Amino acid sequence: MHVIFLLVGGRESPGVQLKALARIARLTKHGELVAGLRGARSPAEALRVIEREEAREDELASPARPAGG
Repeated sequence: MHVIFLLVGGRESPGVQLKALARIARLTKHGELVAGLRGARSPAEALRVIEREEAREDELASPARPAGG
């Protein structure tokens, strides 16, 4: 099974589509998102996979906080 992402938007804000495409590229880089989507048995499960991978990406992107502070 293939996973295809479709981005639709207006001409007045092409930056939004580019940001979304960049986010998709980061999320699919390691393969967990695509594997999770392929294994999803319902739209709700697919959404949970996306949310989980977004949270993981956000956690990796945020600067580490020093211990105790």
